[in-house]
This record gives sequence, structure tokens and C-alpha cells, in this order.
Amino acid sequence: MTKIIGKVVEAGTGEALPFVNIFIPKSGSNLEVKTVSGVGQVGTTSDEDGDFEITMPENEFILAFTMIGYKPKLVNTKRNRNTGEIQVELQADDELAEVVITAPRVTPKKNNNTLYYILGGLVVLAILVYFLRKNNGNKPIIDLV
Repeated sequence: MTKIIGKVVEAGTGEALPFVNIFIPKSGSNLEVKTVSGVGQVGTTSDEDGDFEITMPENEFILAFTMIGYKPKLVNTKRNRNTGEIQVELQADDELAEVVITAPRVTPKKNNNTLYYILGGLVVLAILVYFLRKNNGNKPIIDLV
């Protein structure tokens, strides 16, 4: 196993990039994490200052660096195995993918229940008036005091 330490910075400004994803990629796929036999998946992230440390198997040399808003980068660490230190520059990705937001058309349901509530209330009121008039001066059915 070989320990690689380094720093990830923004190309052009040299500003440290925190929380960059760093991992050994699968062959033929630049952005998938490879599972190394006997080790599992090997990966880390850079800290708040852009610094990172990763331990790699002796037969692995390629590291992938990815971060939202920056172009992914593959780095061969073979020539840095003696010093174990690298500095990686990521370029800002000025191209934003087109985003299309779609939603199904929904027609609002007509709620006929309101009409039934109004009609029901009118029927109750009519029944109440009927019984109040039927008493004709006798003691009212409902005492509103």
C-alpha cells in the first residue's frame, strides 16, 4: 500500500477546493468507484483546506477527482510514488447542462359538494321554519335565548 497526500486547488486562482471526491476509478469508467480486491472501495474527500490523504494498493496508479461545478480529472500517481505528494488543479466547468422541468397536466376537479351543502342547509332551514310556524304562538320548539 502506498500513501498519497496532496492538495486540490482551482486552476487559475490556486484557491483550495474543499470536499472534492477522490477515488480509484473503475477501468473504462471515469466516474465509478472501483472495488479493490481485499481492500474494498478506496476513496476520500479533501478537507476544508483542500488537503487529502489516501492509501492506494501498489498496483493502482490512477485517481479520479470530482466536484460539482468542476470538470472531473484523472491523475496518474505513478511518477509521484517516490515523494507521495501531488497537487491537483480542477478547472471550473462553465458549461451547465440544460435542465428541463416537466409536470403532467392536471385539470382541477369540479367540486359539486358545495352545492349539496347549500341545498342541505336550505332544506334544514325550511323544516325549521315549518315547525316554528306550525306552533302558532305555542311554546317554540327551539329556545333561542
